[in-house]
Amino acid sequence: MKSPFHPASLLSGKPFPAKAGIRETWGRYETAVECVRRGLAKGIGYEFDGSVYGGDLDHVIDEAGTLT
Repeated sequence: MKSPFHPASLLSGKPFPAKAGIRETWGRYETAVECVRRGLAKGIGYEFDGSVYGGDLDHVIDEAGTLT
C-alpha cells in the first residue's frame, strides 16, 4: 500500500500524510522531486483537482519493457 506524505514534511523530518481532496496537505512538484532524489520517497503522486483528468495503469509493462 502506498502512503502519501506532504513532501516538505519529509524534508523537515516530521512527515505528515497527504490527503485526497485536502489541498493544505499537498506539496509542490519540485519539492516532491527533491524527496525522491534524496531517497525519502520512492515516487511522486498527483492529486487531480478537477481541471485535469487521467488514468492509473498498473502492471502494464512486461519484463522486456513493452507496454502490454
